Amino acid sequence: MRAGWFYRNDTEQNVRSADDIFDIYERSVGGNSIFLLNIPPNRKGQFSDRDINALLEAGKRIKETYGNNLFKNANGEQKVLDNNIASYKLLGKDGGELIISTPSAVTINRIVLQEAISTHSERVEKHAVDAWIEGSWKEIAQATNIGYKRILRFPEVTSDKFRIRVTQVRYAPAISNVAAFYYTARPPQLQVTTDVNGLVSIGIKEDGFSWHYWKSGDKSIEAYLNSGVKIYYTTDGSKPTESSSLYTKPFEMHKGEVKAVAFTKTDKGSMVSEKIGIPKLTWKLIATSTESEKIKRRLLLMLTTILFGPVIQQAATSLFQLIWGKLYAETICLHAANIQRQRHDGKRNAIHE
Repeated sequence: MRAGWFYRNDTEQNVRSADDIFDIYERSVGGNSIFLLNIPPNRKGQFSDRDINALLEAGKRIKETYGNNLFKNANGEQKVLDNNIASYKLLGKDGGELIISTPSAVTINRIVLQEAISTHSERVEKHAVDAWIEGSWKEIAQATNIGYKRILRFPEVTSDKFRIRVTQVRYAPAISNVAAFYYTARPPQLQVTTDVNGLVSIGIKEDGFSWHYWKSGDKSIEAYLNSGVKIYYTTDGSKPTESSSLYTKPFEMHKGEVKAVAFTKTDKGSMVSEKIGIPKLTWKLIATSTESEKIKRRLLLMLTTILFGPVIQQAATSLFQLIWGKLYAETICLHAANIQRQRHDGKRNAIHE
């Protein structure tokens, strides 16, 4: 849930977003596995508000998406449509197919498949799903094993007839459940970045986690979680609307301010704003920092002030010339000689008194 194993703070420590949690849920539960999300309590022994809000939003998405089976009134093999994992349809030793039709066209972007593993184990090795579109079958998803549960994710498609094809098996598989759902995309948080050439990019905000099953900019994530999302932006300081410039690819901008907003069919996200400076590629070096020179002087001063006597000082001067150069060595050693002279004069005056 958080970067690192334990709670540290609520200001700097990264917390997974609802998008990320929902994605992990679909990949784990929908990948024939379990969903394990470690949630560390804060110093009061409670979950922090940032964690709670992200979890509540992810839970809301899970319920809204998978609480409405669009194959509920579908026609086809009822043993796979009755939402009962104890019932199943046994296919042949070489696989087979299942055709499901709905009373009217439905728009879906998720299909859930399950095998009867308690009675027949896991047997499917490869499978695919087709939709009847414009008079022919069109493949919309494919994957390998099914097991207890497989969630297939794909860009939304509208049809009234679907086909599940099991193309490779270990033995005759038993399919216990087939269901269809629709995930409503949410406007993602955005970020604006520039490269050394002055190219401006607008994309999904990175959460700073070092581990990801997917990487930022993954086109599959944009299709699965942000299908239908459009990004509009401005460069004149005004607030972006759906009449503003549509972002499709990085663009050149050498100075100014970019503002961007993500829109879905029914909603819009928060606005992100970023000031753009002069591209680094056009920068010219006109001076160097003297901080390193100051450090050298301080180090030499510490070393030479402990030296007493011309012999030791001469040796130190030669050594420093080799390490830091003649100019610094002579300057610092001269300073050390003055300190020695002042100390010697002070002792002599004390004797005369």
